[in-house]
Amino acid sequence: MSKELYGLLAILIMSGVTIALRFFPLLIFRGGKTPSWLDYLSKALPFAMMPILVMHCIKDTDWGYTGSIVPMLLGVTTTALIHVWKKNTILSLVIGMTVFILLLRLVPWPM
Repeated sequence: MSKELYGLLAILIMSGVTIALRFFPLLIFRGGKTPSWLDYLSKALPFAMMPILVMHCIKDTDWGYTGSIVPMLLGVTTTALIHVWKKNTILSLVIGMTVFILLLRLVPWPM
């Protein structure tokens, strides 16, 4: 099999799976009625994911170096404050990450 045909088949299969996954819930929950357990999960999972994301982000922090502790703490704090204020997960994550990256890259931290 040529590389071009292999690449085309891979793209077609991935596209088909993606489309199927998008339409699968529409086929299962016809009429717009979802089970109560799914409504509960849609409300509970975003709050359960935030601590997991925070732990994942800070697990590799060098706690002996100010240049990694301060940006991390300010980034996490900014994310939490924006989330409490605006209640928008995407906005809070983007602003918090931006603060973290700017502090990490642009501020000359002492050793």
